Amino acid sequence: MKQTVFLLFFAFISLPTFTNEYKATPKNYRNLASKLKSGDILVLEAGQYKNDFSLRDIHGKEGSPIIIKGVSGKTVFMATKGENTFNISQCSYIHFKNITFKGNRRNVDAIKISGKPSHHLLFENNVIKNYGDNQQIVGFSTKATVWNITIRGNVIDGAGTGMYLGNSDGSMPFINGIVENNLIMNTIGYNIEIKHQNKRPGGPGIPITGKTIIRYNVFSKHSKRKGKSDGARPNLLVGHFPESGNGSKDEYHIYNNFFYQNVSNEYLFQGEGNIFFFNNVMYNSKGGGINIMKQNGKPKSIRVYYNTVVSKGRSIRISRGDSNFKQIAFGNAAFSDANMRVAKEFSNIVGSFKDADKYLKLPSGDLGELDLSPKTGKLKGKKINIDDAEKLVDSKHDFEGVLRKHVYVGAYAGSSKDGIWSLSLKRMNVKDIYDVLAGKDKTLKRIVKRIHKGGKYSSLLAELNRLKTSKPVAEQIATELVNEGILALNKAEDIEDENPVEAYRIYSKLVILYGTTEVAKVAKDNRKLIKSEVIKIKKIRSIKERKAKILYLKVEKAVKRLKPFKGERNAENANFRKLNSNAIKNIIRACEIILTKYDGTESTMNAIDLLKEFKIADKK
Repeated sequence: MKQTVFLLFFAFISLPTFTNEYKATPKNYRNLASKLKSGDILVLEAGQYKNDFSLRDIHGKEGSPIIIKGVSGKTVFMATKGENTFNISQCSYIHFKNITFKGNRRNVDAIKISGKPSHHLLFENNVIKNYGDNQQIVGFSTKATVWNITIRGNVIDGAGTGMYLGNSDGSMPFINGIVENNLIMNTIGYNIEIKHQNKRPGGPGIPITGKTIIRYNVFSKHSKRKGKSDGARPNLLVGHFPESGNGSKDEYHIYNNFFYQNVSNEYLFQGEGNIFFFNNVMYNSKGGGINIMKQNGKPKSIRVYYNTVVSKGRSIRISRGDSNFKQIAFGNAAFSDANMRVAKEFSNIVGSFKDADKYLKLPSGDLGELDLSPKTGKLKGKKINIDDAEKLVDSKHDFEGVLRKHVYVGAYAGSSKDGIWSLSLKRMNVKDIYDVLAGKDKTLKRIVKRIHKGGKYSSLLAELNRLKTSKPVAEQIATELVNEGILALNKAEDIEDENPVEAYRIYSKLVILYGTTEVAKVAKDNRKLIKSEVIKIKKIRSIKERKAKILYLKVEKAVKRLKPFKGERNAENANFRKLNSNAIKNIIRACEIILTKYDGTESTMNAIDLLKEFKIADKK
């Protein structure tokens, strides 16, 4: 299965730098946590860890995160009564990898982020098993304002709720997150629920706009798990973003997922707000497929396209949408015993649940055999005019990574390709389309290897062009390679106004990679147009950072000069505050100036911490 975005992502990030590496055992791991600094690695050695793990106010840096990693399958945290297994508060730039969590059906959460805001955290290749006999118990929970959280490649098997992101009252939002390549199954309630959001809180670093991406996941409720349930729940539910102000234009991009069964007769997916839902494969012999409806807020901008849905209940339903926005479904293959119910739709192919046999290869097989791709010549018609959708996150490729020509409806642009990924309860095989195209051809495999290493694409394209006569598939590889560049160009163009510095960086990388090709020429021209603006922004940032740092250094000196009361500097001690009242007022005033004049700088977070320390103490 092709993961175009992964290739681009890794091509444009800088390698992290690391400093200290600590070896931890079940006896000493708690003592080492407080020592961790930017760039450090904490290796949790093989063994059973029978106590919880709490991390508070620990921070890495961009490009130099803290890594906390186990030995896959051998570093096992056992749930303990009354304590969530991992507790995280006010942390940033930390990666958690290769850790197994065994819940033993105890009613505690596996991973919980709570308290003060956290951001830029990565949870990768972890396994969470058997947490809770109660729908309220969660595998992965966020009960704090969080942003830029990536949850990748994890397995959650057996939990009350797989992931619960946000708070039930709409506070503590989950912002600008990525949930990808996970397997979530055997939950009592939701596989994942992302809660609706009230007014977006302010603060340094919190994104004003963004998108939450849910892709390449497997969601399954194929078996009924024993435990207390609050009622039937869909596999995935997403709530709306803020109704106005910051965050109101945020979007969900939900694509290339496999949804399998809901034994509680519910829909596989339910959502509201701004949603792009495409390239998903969905099978449910008990309940429905896609349900866009009002729960806490009305559906707004909705685009449901290029999905394959086979369901006993209604395949696609879009209802009670905000009339100020468009809700559209097109290019879907939908087979169910209840008619699709959508106000505006075009170019869909619909039929009964049994009709799926006429169009799809094997829609009634067991997992491993189940094949929802079209039979030869089926689900094909006139070219779909995607411009009719008015606004679209375009899908260049289908569910398996095959380039679309907008002729087939459904998640597949033709019959399924062998060797990419079979529908199953396993994490999706992130197999690149280049590997599939190259097959066993040694020459093409050598070229593909150079592509993965980030070799100069201009010379590779020239070589592929020479080979296309003797090896026709070489032309397909070249086309894919050019499309990668076009996608990156589109991404850079989209963010030019919001983030010209990042756009400039992408253009520069494309110039190096694509050399003398048309992609490089366009990138070079675009880079030239924003160069003066980028120089200006960097200069302003540099001055701003320097001034903020100078002011905060003065604040630090002022804090150190505070007179102790009976040998202690305790902000909560009334006598200490009285002794230093004028100095504390000046410190608070200086911190507020940093927040007002130098918002977004590194010194801002330090100023916030000091403000909280002295202001909260004052209130007490």
